[in-house]
Amino acid sequence: MDNRILINTLRNGYGYEVNDEEMEPYQVSVPPTRYTIQAANLLEKVLPQLEMCVERINQLQQELADQVQESERLRQLLVNTPQPNLEPIKE
Repeated sequence: MDNRILINTLRNGYGYEVNDEEMEPYQVSVPPTRYTIQAANLLEKVLPQLEMCVERINQLQQELADQVQESERLRQLLVNTPQPNLEPIKE
């Protein structure tokens, strides 16, 4: 659910349609309470911070993926590089 829709629903209440015993539709309204209004206010306050955190987490995940790729490249380079002969010199 879009955050804006959630905040508006909490702040303003909502309604839905149901059918009675004769299958006649009628509207049920659920008004906001002070708790839903407080929740909407709190969400409105913290959502920008949460969005910044999500953005930073995504950046860090990309950096980690880049580092893993570079590490694998260096490991392959090391594996494929001939090693010097370290046998003692015979006199």
